[in-house]
Amino acid sequence: MAEAYIVEAVRTPVGRRNGGLAAVHPADLGAHVLRTLMERSGADPAAVGMTIVERR
Repeated sequence: MAEAYIVEAVRTPVGRRNGGLAAVHPADLGAHVLRTLMERSGADPAAVGMTIVERR
């Protein structure tokens, strides 16, 4: 079994129903999070095998 590492955590902005983020597609919010994770951690994106996005 491969080892797993948590190197950084980022969350999307929080908005209200029908608020300022209502027009933003969830995939675009997720892309922003992943881009920010790579920038903050300095990890090579090619070295990342899996990411888990959790909705709360």
